[in-house]
Amino acid sequence: MNYYHLYCGDNLKVLPLLKDESIDLVITSPPYNLQKEYEETLTLNEYFIFVNKVLLQCYKKLRIGGRICWNVPNQIRVGRTGKLWSPSIKTATLMEGCGFSFFDLIIWNQYYSDSATAWGSWKSPSAPFVRHQLEAILVFYKDKWKIQHSGETDLTKSEFMSLTKSELWNFSPESAKKIGHPAPFPEELPRRCMRLFSYIGDTILDPFVGSGTTIKVAQDLKRNCIGIEVNPKYCSLIKSRCFGRQFLDRKVEYKFEVVD
Repeated sequence: MNYYHLYCGDNLKVLPLLKDESIDLVITSPPYNLQKEYEETLTLNEYFIFVNKVLLQCYKKLRIGGRICWNVPNQIRVGRTGKLWSPSIKTATLMEGCGFSFFDLIIWNQYYSDSATAWGSWKSPSAPFVRHQLEAILVFYKDKWKIQHSGETDLTKSEFMSLTKSELWNFSPESAKKIGHPAPFPEELPRRCMRLFSYIGDTILDPFVGSGTTIKVAQDLKRNCIGIEVNPKYCSLIKSRCFGRQFLDRKVEYKFEVVD
């Protein structure tokens, strides 16, 4: 029987409560520290200290051979001052310091189809801005990459070929207005990662579960899932998206817990 657990609380308080070496795959995208309304305002140094603490906990919770898919901006301009820094490189360095081994870097081309732009000076070379559409999915693992697993895979031949023939994945971002969260995961991101890097019945962890998309996709793909979200508002959103009446007829276990 599959299970889906949602913890509403600080992930640095929740993660130590989980059993060590009980997770097969971590899929997440942390807040980007861009002073969005759902983020705590931190300096860059404070932000990466926090990220490092979460990564250390994720390493403890992953099984030997467990994988982690960590989505961050590939490159970002801070305050449009011209100062550039690379969250993907900085985060990858932290991951190696926590004990993870690097496997691959997948580039997510957000493949916008809407009319939004980053024009800056409209139709003028005085101060134009270029919209950043590329994000990184850092793929690391714990101790060994090749695993012996008796589980069933739902990865088809055609899907395997499409996901592995290029490090560039093209799919659109999710609509914040539609979901009700400022930065929702598109379902395609956790779906591809779950199919390619886990088996049916494996346990997925998302320590920044946000709008609950990782849990929702895990339900569709018959994986177990543990999600952690600090904001009670979005915990309520997740409950309505993933723990609603439409799921009550399924033979699965649901758990919602508030951790102070």
